[in-house]
Amino acid sequence: MLTEAKLRKRVYEATFKRGSSLFNAGGVLEMEEEDQGDRMLIRAKVQGSGSRAYDVKLLMDESEDKILDYDCECPAYASFSGMCKHCVATLLELIHRNEPEYSPKRLSDFLPFSDGKTSAPKSQNPDLDALLRALGVTRASELPNAPSRTSPEPPVRTPARKKLESTPGLQELIRPYLLSDSENPMQRIESEVELEPRLSFIGDQLKVSFKIGITQKYVLKDLREFLNHVTTESNYRYGKKLEFLHREEAFTEKARAWLAFIRKLLPNENTYTGRYASYYGLRAREDEYLEIDKSHMDELMALLEGEVFNGVFLGCQAESWIIRDEMPDFGATLKQKADGAVFNLRRFIHMEGEHYLYFPKEGIIRRVDKGVFGKALGFFLLVEDSEQNGCNISRNDLPIVLEELLPELEKAIPVKMQTALEVFIPDTPEFQFYLDMPQRDLIVCKGYAVYGEERYSIFSGSNPYAGGTVKRSWKEERKAREQAAAFFSAYDRATGEMALDGEKACYEFLAEKLPHLKELGEVFITDKMKAVKIRSLPQINVGLSISGNLLSLTLDTELPMEELAELLSKYDRKKKYYRLKNGEFIEYDQDSLNSVSDMLHALQVSEKTLKKGEIEAPRYRALYLDEQLKEKQGISVERERSYKSLIRNMKSVEDSDFELPESLKKVLRPYQQKGFFWLKTLCQNGFGGILADDMGLGKTLQVIAFLLSSFEEGEEKRSLIISPASLVYNWENEIHRFAPALPVRVLAGTAEERTEILKNGVPGEILVTSYETMRRDQELYKGEDFFCEVIDEAQYIKNAGTKGARAVKSVSAQMKLALTGTPVENRLSELWSIFDYLMPGFLYSYEHFKKNFETPIMKKENEDAMADLLKMIRPFILRRLKKEVLSDLPDKIEKCVTIPLEGEQKKLYDAHVQRLKFMLENDEFANIRMQVLAELTRLRQLCCDPALIYQDYQEGAAKMELCMELLNNAVNGGHKVLLFSQFTSMLGILEKRMEEAGIGYYSLTGSTPKKERMELMEKFNRDATPVFCISLKAGGTGLNLTGADVVIHYDPWWNVAAENQATDRAHRIGQKRVVTVYKLVAEHTIEEKVVELQQKKKELADQVLSGEEMGSILFDREELLKLFQN
Repeated sequence: MLTEAKLRKRVYEATFKRGSSLFNAGGVLEMEEEDQGDRMLIRAKVQGSGSRAYDVKLLMDESEDKILDYDCECPAYASFSGMCKHCVATLLELIHRNEPEYSPKRLSDFLPFSDGKTSAPKSQNPDLDALLRALGVTRASELPNAPSRTSPEPPVRTPARKKLESTPGLQELIRPYLLSDSENPMQRIESEVELEPRLSFIGDQLKVSFKIGITQKYVLKDLREFLNHVTTESNYRYGKKLEFLHREEAFTEKARAWLAFIRKLLPNENTYTGRYASYYGLRAREDEYLEIDKSHMDELMALLEGEVFNGVFLGCQAESWIIRDEMPDFGATLKQKADGAVFNLRRFIHMEGEHYLYFPKEGIIRRVDKGVFGKALGFFLLVEDSEQNGCNISRNDLPIVLEELLPELEKAIPVKMQTALEVFIPDTPEFQFYLDMPQRDLIVCKGYAVYGEERYSIFSGSNPYAGGTVKRSWKEERKAREQAAAFFSAYDRATGEMALDGEKACYEFLAEKLPHLKELGEVFITDKMKAVKIRSLPQINVGLSISGNLLSLTLDTELPMEELAELLSKYDRKKKYYRLKNGEFIEYDQDSLNSVSDMLHALQVSEKTLKKGEIEAPRYRALYLDEQLKEKQGISVERERSYKSLIRNMKSVEDSDFELPESLKKVLRPYQQKGFFWLKTLCQNGFGGILADDMGLGKTLQVIAFLLSSFEEGEEKRSLIISPASLVYNWENEIHRFAPALPVRVLAGTAEERTEILKNGVPGEILVTSYETMRRDQELYKGEDFFCEVIDEAQYIKNAGTKGARAVKSVSAQMKLALTGTPVENRLSELWSIFDYLMPGFLYSYEHFKKNFETPIMKKENEDAMADLLKMIRPFILRRLKKEVLSDLPDKIEKCVTIPLEGEQKKLYDAHVQRLKFMLENDEFANIRMQVLAELTRLRQLCCDPALIYQDYQEGAAKMELCMELLNNAVNGGHKVLLFSQFTSMLGILEKRMEEAGIGYYSLTGSTPKKERMELMEKFNRDATPVFCISLKAGGTGLNLTGADVVIHYDPWWNVAAENQATDRAHRIGQKRVVTVYKLVAEHTIEEKVVELQQKKKELADQVLSGEEMGSILFDREELLKLFQN
């Protein structure tokens, strides 16, 4: 019978005390019992700490006074293992209900008397007090002027002083770590409890049960209940010698592995079944053992490996077992019968897993890998599973067993076979294949197995063992049939033929599959099919020569030129052949055809031109063609003397014997002399070129030396120099300075004056004009023929479709030169436009260039297209960097200084960002592109100073203060400064601040007259004025300001090349001091994004020109949105 003492041992001490207090306080509001035979189900409603009552369920075994299961709705039960105080109170109610003097306690017993004359005694029970307070009940004794009880109170033992008690709930948290007074030390077991498996195999079903214990083992009668104990970490007693907390740490390592195995095999149950099924006897089956199926067999045996374990196997006497990896002795025999044979095996009990078979006998379970039986596994299991331990084999089936199954089986186990059965082993056939090509793109095949004088179709599908005198080999015929059929794509059942169709399929069969078919047997081919041959491509010989301004190319091969032309015009790199009209295949030699195809593609040779056999192309293709042929294989190239001479001249510029002008021999630096030789070489060979030296390296001087040399050599044709208007008089001055003997005039004044100068010149003179004037005077140049046309800052013609670009390109000149440090600023089409001026057609039509170069490089980052473009343009571009050629030039130190926007300036900036984002969300983006670009400009102006937009703006500007600090420090340190900005109005604001600070300055913008530019430059380099304010566009070119050693870029521009050009007004030849460059950037604004874009655009320009960057303000919607992503 369950007693209070027994219950106290069953639960934690703290929980018992709480449950007892709750019971004494009448917390069990309702309770009913339901008899279930030897079990009793108790349902109760128990008061919680607050106003809520909880449902409690208990399942008892009356015969053993055993608590089988319990459940409560309270949070404590759900959060902690073991019983809660509500379960304990219910059990105490059950225990005391059967006492003779029992009187059920109810909560009303503790409430004030209804007449208010007496009150309940003051409780010493904290749980009861908490319960009453939660219900909002006040003791009568606690009311003001409360009357005393008339009935005597039982004596109350009061402690001398109040003892400190733990906060409620703490003991529940720490109890797993403590050993209570009532807890058995055995409960705190660590890694000692074992699970001992026991196997039983009866009726083709393997079952596993378990014992649990340390020294003495107890049978686990309910594995599911056991798992529940482990899950809840319950304390459970199996017998006198085993009681413990079911924590996983209590089990040995091996037992934990068995625990995981049990969890895997017991199906999951829903909440209702898992908690309450034991109350109502709802177990679906006996849970004392696990049933092992095929999918878990291997895992079970792996756990048992290396162990001695108990087991009962039907027909076996042994009880102790071990597992070994060895093959049993099956005593396999094959004996002849009247109409066939019988195959016998010694029968074993066996169990099957996914990968292994298991054979228990005499205390040993022999484990055999199923793979050793190969294709004979099914046959083996068929025999092993048969009741007679044998398998009858008919006469017709015997050959296939002997040929297919028996050899596979003998790899695993020995088989004793009667000699007489050897007569059934099939003969070995030979094979014949007959090929025909009844149509142009159709090949058919018949196949036969030949046995002496008889032959049988291997594609007919008939059973070779269905009678007959010949012992046909099913295995060999099947093997040949499968291998041969793999070469074809279709089967004609009516004719018993395999077939394939299609030009490509026929070629692949003849080239690749026919040799393998010949390995299977003898192949016979009809005359019609023999005519379809695969021929190798004959050797192609290429001849190259130069005649005047033309490059001549000849092709020589054994093929008729018309066939070669057709072959090359239809050449597809993805194909391996070309089909001639007579049906023959020409097998491509990829190396030679790729070489010739690339060469003809570069020369843009049509099929019609190719058929003539002799090809002509512009002379400027020679260098590119030579580079192409160097890397190509498979063709023979014959270069005539004229061609070799051109290539040699262009590649040995430094070794040329051109004479430097006497007056400039001591002026030109070594790299400038090389530039002079390069220009002379281009001229000698009839080419144009781009002098793309770094800014400040003297491009102007090198061109003057070239023009002077030509003049001294007697060149009478005039030359024309076209430059930005701001540089026109700079050219005139430089020519007067370095080549005073060279006649030079500026095309200026009225239209009549310009016409007079143009029409009445002197031999060999140099004419200088601006792009704007050139555009207006285009008609005046018709009929004029110049020796050399030079365009300075050639990026001015980057847009090929403009009137100015067309005017420049319309001039007739023997040689054309372009000077620019930035031939590529925004896109590759700009490079095409410059070469279209230098040598029209050199980079093909723009449509061809865009398709084959610009789009693959810009959009797809095609490295092959970039490499091909570089091969073409490299001989015609000369590019040197200052760091490479000027070892004596001081360093340039660049510093990017960021500063955050604050206050009103930041608010205005953020507001405009939101406005721009709203504009970008507009579906009509294409129609408001100009408004968007205008808003981008406003954002940049806000970063500089909001006063550029808002006239009444009076707050501060972050960069303004930073810039003034830099200016003051520089001036005080004795430095001279170039101050650049995009916005002339920003320069005006800065100039006002400098006046207030007493800092002197000069100013140069686009409105500054051309002659005044030169005067300002000379004054700044000569006098003590410390600052030169320059608008970026106006002062980026044509100025030599080596008097400055500090450069400040107040605002970044999309094209960093323009910034570099401006910087190099100071960092150039003649500079004696280190140049420090400050780039002022507003932090977390569009200016930071501008700097990032500068870096991203750099790579392409680096590849084209080895060092110049690209910048672009041409965005689509997505790119613009990225500018404002954090």
